Amino acid sequence: MKFLLPRFMFDKIEDIPLEYMKKIGVKAAILDIDNTLLTQNKRKRLIIKEVFDVDITLEEIEYDFSLDRVLTKIAREKDTNLQDIRNIFSEKFFGEEYNQPEHFECLEQAPHYLNLIAKNHKIIYLSARDYRTRDLTIKQLEFFGFPKIEGVNELIVM
Repeated sequence: MKFLLPRFMFDKIEDIPLEYMKKIGVKAAILDIDNTLLTQNKRKRLIIKEVFDVDITLEEIEYDFSLDRVLTKIAREKDTNLQDIRNIFSEKFFGEEYNQPEHFECLEQAPHYLNLIAKNHKIIYLSARDYRTRDLTIKQLEFFGFPKIEGVNELIVM
C-alpha cells in the first residue's frame, strides 16, 4: 500500500515553482482550504459581534485562534455556562447564515496562483470541514475565483 506523502511544502501559494513542478512531473497540488486559501477570522468576529454583542479585533482572533479565551470571557460577562456559549458559537459557525462567501476573506493572490497551477496540474482541495458544508464550500471557492471543482479538480471534506 502506497502512502500519500508530500514531496514539497510551501509557506505561501505564490512560492510554488510552477515550471519546476511541471518539469519534474508533479501531477497534482493538494491544498488545505482554511487558513491556506481562505481565512475565517472575519466570520468569527462577525458572529461574536452579532450574537454576543462583543467587539473583538482581528488581532485578538489571530492570537486566540480557537477562541477559548474570548468565549470564556463572554461566558463570565454573560454569567452563562461556557459550554452553552461554545454550543451557540458552533451552531452559528457551522450554520448556513455565517457560511456565505462574503463572510470569508481570501488570502491575497491565492486565486490567481492557483489558477496558474491548475493549467497544468490537478487541484485537490482538502478540508476538515463537515461534509455537510460541501456545497457551501464550493460556493465560497467559486465566489473568490478559485479553479472550479469539476472535471479533474476535487474537494475532499471530512
